[in-house]
Amino acid sequence: MNTQPGASAKPTPELLARLNQTHAALLHVHKALLDHERERFEAKHGSIGTPADVLQVVIKDPWFAWLRPMTTLITEIDEFVSSKEPLPAADGEALLAAAKRMLVPAENGDLFGQNYLRTIQESPDVALAHAEWKRTL
Repeated sequence: MNTQPGASAKPTPELLARLNQTHAALLHVHKALLDHERERFEAKHGSIGTPADVLQVVIKDPWFAWLRPMTTLITEIDEFVSSKEPLPAADGEALLAAAKRMLVPAENGDLFGQNYLRTIQESPDVALAHAEWKRTL
């Protein structure tokens, strides 16, 4: 064990397993959210088109901006778990905590929380994905 000041413990197999489980659950919720928001977007603006067109709209259109923090978090977890270099376990724990804080539907919360609440209320698929997410906690 490294006892130098500032040294951090490496992630345990249990932490990596929790991160992988969280990652999978977040992807499931994220897909449900994207599907619902795409339906809403297309109802207002017309069909988006090819999968490449969809990707560009999701990346660039303000309609989907509220989902970007979740997309970023999913990417960060993926990068942590797949890193060739062992990263500090505390960073992995922080990612888990961020996921728990993010997926909280809140009428008076931040932009994500407000939109998350709206989508849970509008979409049975999002509500089911949220319930499955809660079980992973």
